Amino acid sequence: MIAVLITTFASALVVAGAVTQGFKAKTALPNGSVVSLSEKSSDTVEKTTLENEKSLVGVAATAQDALIDLQPAGSEVRVAVSGDTSLLVADLNGDIKPGDQLVVSPLSGITMKLSAELANSKIVAT
Repeated sequence: MIAVLITTFASALVVAGAVTQGFKAKTALPNGSVVSLSEKSSDTVEKTTLENEKSLVGVAATAQDALIDLQPAGSEVRVAVSGDTSLLVADLNGDIKPGDQLVVSPLSGITMKLSAELANSKIVAT
């Protein structure tokens, strides 16, 4: 009985967290913002735009989102690079439903529902 409870608890932890990595930030990044590497520095992130989406690395996250947290000295923001975390979403392409694919929107740091016109866009989340 105890082994079953421990296994169930461990499984829940894996599903409910993210791997986060620390980066420097050019400006304040609200939690849930999609972020890309800065053109000039591989340890600095900025809000993702349509122009820099090819450098997308993850989503600004909190310590509570982190299951594994890699924070080098000098880090200013946690970025979820894998796993589950909250995400800022706009309804520019209609209502968002479970299972919809999300892509970078024209609003920096915010995603939106994938549409046929954006079929070649990088999927950020589902």
